[in-house]
Amino acid sequence: MKTIKRNSIWVEETRIGTIMILIVILSMLFAGKASAAPTTTAANTNNCLESCSADCNNFNAVIKWSTTSDMGNTVFTVDRTRDGVHFEIVATLTAVAGDSKHEYSVVDETPMSGVYYYRISDCDSTGKTTYLNMVAYTPCENDQVIEAFNTGRELFIQVNAPKPDSTSIVLKDMKGNVVISEKRKVSLGLNNFSLKPSIEKGVYVLSIKYGKYKLNKVLALEPAVAKQ
Repeated sequence: MKTIKRNSIWVEETRIGTIMILIVILSMLFAGKASAAPTTTAANTNNCLESCSADCNNFNAVIKWSTTSDMGNTVFTVDRTRDGVHFEIVATLTAVAGDSKHEYSVVDETPMSGVYYYRISDCDSTGKTTYLNMVAYTPCENDQVIEAFNTGRELFIQVNAPKPDSTSIVLKDMKGNVVISEKRKVSLGLNNFSLKPSIEKGVYVLSIKYGKYKLNKVLALEPAVAKQ
């Protein structure tokens, strides 16, 4: 009888020991999961993005943003994408230290064609990257690229060029005879030309071509120097 009692006590103690071991193991596992959980709150509070924009300026894309606090930031990165999956780095900027409002801007001198997106992200002192905002961009293709007007005796031409190239200028009379045919080099931005053609008074057709842009305009012109 005593032996059986001792065995019963031993079995009961073994069960209690096993349960305690399981409790310890489970406690360690839950503690490990809690410590491994990502913390994004600190990264988000280090930078408060106040505004963000992407606009066209003289055929360049100008990306601007402002923050209310950059205390934990080290570097801003500007990417561009068309599909939201594949990104291309445009520029990186060092963040300004201090807990106050800061303004930043990046100029993309070789923007993509069509509508696409710019993404702004920041990297804090721990190396953690946080994506702040994504903004759509519409290029300058709808802006007036070629324009021409005259003062009677003088002809003025404007070419707002998105890239350096050349433009062809052809002036014909109403019979189709070529009066002027020449090429002019253009640089990035606004280019102005003036012509004083040696012509008779009359109506002429001006044709200007720059890349894929064309302008045909009917103008009433007079001789550059009035006849005595």
